[in-house]
Amino acid sequence: MYSCVSTLSLLGLNGKEIRAEADMSEGLPVFDMVGFLGGEVKEARERVRTALKNSGVLLPPKRITVNLSPADIKKSGTSYDLAVAVSLLKLLGKVPPESADGMVVIGELGLSGEVLRVNGVLPMLIEAKGMGIMSCMVPADNIAEARAVGDMSVIGVRSIEDARKYFESGEMPDTGETDSLSQASCMD
Repeated sequence: MYSCVSTLSLLGLNGKEIRAEADMSEGLPVFDMVGFLGGEVKEARERVRTALKNSGVLLPPKRITVNLSPADIKKSGTSYDLAVAVSLLKLLGKVPPESADGMVVIGELGLSGEVLRVNGVLPMLIEAKGMGIMSCMVPADNIAEARAVGDMSVIGVRSIEDARKYFESGEMPDTGETDSLSQASCMD
């Protein structure tokens, strides 16, 4: 079983598309993350596992591998957490398989399942828009920065549960703000 969610990396002042790919197979229970990862990205494995557990989603005792590709780019920071979690939610059937298609997902996770503010959202989303991506999911505390890009659908979330509800119903999470742009079509 395989799933993929697009996210972005900040390289200097520019954004670069990163794919959070997840695979689950039979074998000894393990949760590995690969893809030329810095220390804080390696730690995402435990943040994501614990945040999912505290949001009511238990990872099954299977072999789970998450790859942040391309593997030749060093990944640093904590902005990949939410994309990894959404990729796992897709893999586990907790959200529809087309969830996050055509969108980039950015956010750090707290152990409670809370989605925390990250740095560099503006340059990442400027790059995404330049690639033709017109929809993003960001921490609620980054909504204003994300909207500064203009002409992009912005979904702000405060928790993994907000993200799940959005992907299941299409209903915008209550963050105190709304966005009227429609969802973009799916991308490969």
